[in-house]
Amino acid sequence: MARTKLKQPMRFLSSYGLTIVMLFLLMLLTIGGTLDQRTLGLYGAQQKYFNSLLLWWEVGAGIAVPLPGAYLVFVVLTVNLVCSLLVRFRWKFKHTGLIVCHLGLLMLMCGSFVTYHMADDGALSMFEGETGSDFVSYHSYQLKVVDGSAPSHDVVIEFPRSYLKPGARLSQSEVLPFEVRIDALHANCEPQERSPEIPAERMLLGRTSHGIRPIARLPENELNRPGAEVSLWLPDADEPLTRGALLSDVPGFVEVQGRHFSVVYERHAFPLPFSVRLLSTRKEVYPGTSMPRHFESRVVLKDGGNEREVLIRMNEPLRYRGYTFFQSGFDVVERGKVSTLAVVRNPGELIPYISCGLVFLGMCIHFLVKLILFLQKRSRRASS
Repeated sequence: MARTKLKQPMRFLSSYGLTIVMLFLLMLLTIGGTLDQRTLGLYGAQQKYFNSLLLWWEVGAGIAVPLPGAYLVFVVLTVNLVCSLLVRFRWKFKHTGLIVCHLGLLMLMCGSFVTYHMADDGALSMFEGETGSDFVSYHSYQLKVVDGSAPSHDVVIEFPRSYLKPGARLSQSEVLPFEVRIDALHANCEPQERSPEIPAERMLLGRTSHGIRPIARLPENELNRPGAEVSLWLPDADEPLTRGALLSDVPGFVEVQGRHFSVVYERHAFPLPFSVRLLSTRKEVYPGTSMPRHFESRVVLKDGGNEREVLIRMNEPLRYRGYTFFQSGFDVVERGKVSTLAVVRNPGELIPYISCGLVFLGMCIHFLVKLILFLQKRSRRASS
């Protein structure tokens, strides 16, 4: 009886109909994400269509249609693939190729989950002669509180992105004498000189000359300057100690119980297990234009006691210890030349190549088995 009850849902989960519906939804999500990329930008479209479980797709005239996000679609496709391997395939020699193909597809699905949950990407910007030992995220921010009152060292408390939500209360009572409350978050802001139009909670924390003004979010997420409205509370207090605003990478200052603190809303930094020093960088442009033709950076990679010189060019990245460095930008400012390297750490980088190899191998095995069976069948007919 229990086996009979289990068969029905297993048949549904392993059905070809479910596969077709999920692939059709994936096609709709791809179309919607591509069209919305004009207004949302690449990162916004990825978050809405591909990194979500559910979404509302606006089809026009104020009509919105609920759709499962690509994340949910891939979860269902993975379950569908596993159930089809368990239910629909008989584990015989003649099915070896198909089973290998499906295992390759399953590995591809697993690779996408590894990349989504474990990959990091960001940028490392350096002046010539400067050394970098970490890179900052393009999209992820953190709140950092620094206690600079200790004579020998600073005490740093970091609250990651997952904690930063409107209404959140951030505290570490054993280190901080106050609690930080997130009153509001803004996707993009600009600094503004003090004026009667700026409310007190939007004046920069510990500063009296400037505040923040929320503005429209830019499609290119890297160009946005997020801001936050915060308040600091002492334990069991009925009123906040102070209120103020934070603008990305601009520290706010406060004095509490004779101790000096700085509060910074900044991009999340990922440490590197080695260091990179920029020796020189240069840019070539197409003759008669300002359009870049070529970027390159000459760097020294130092890992422990080992050093080696590497040239990073456009389309010629540096790969080392699971990290990939791409030449992505160049600028000249008053201080000198700046090179920007895009940095990616993806533990699942090789999984797509292995899975595609398995699919190819499975197809070859399948057609080879079919050929062998056909030749055996024809031989038996000829002998009879």
